[in-house]
Amino acid sequence: MTVAGVVQAFARAWNTDDDSGRLRLLATACVPNAVFVAPQGTLTGTDALCASIGDFRRVCPAAEVAFGPPEVHDGVVRVAWVTRWNTGQPDLAGEDFGELAADGRIRLLASFDGAPQPAS
Repeated sequence: MTVAGVVQAFARAWNTDDDSGRLRLLATACVPNAVFVAPQGTLTGTDALCASIGDFRRVCPAAEVAFGPPEVHDGVVRVAWVTRWNTGQPDLAGEDFGELAADGRIRLLASFDGAPQPAS
């Protein structure tokens, strides 16, 4: 699978309310013991991420998560994302940086909310 396909499966996982479908999508996009680091905390494994996304979907059922095209080199990926709440509150955007396994799936993903501070 291409990195773009991995990112597409990961995005679909964030936008599905079906727990078993979400877990299948995460298995397509990530190795089983992948590590996910975000401002909200660190999770290990696709089962834990699936449960966390499920909690997110139940609290924010109108939200849609979209990812831009990935940039890849030497087994590292960077991709911009946006969460559209669809409730009138402003969108939340950020970037994910990931390390890919030999088979192209996500092994480690670090997510950052918002834009980085400009260099001085």
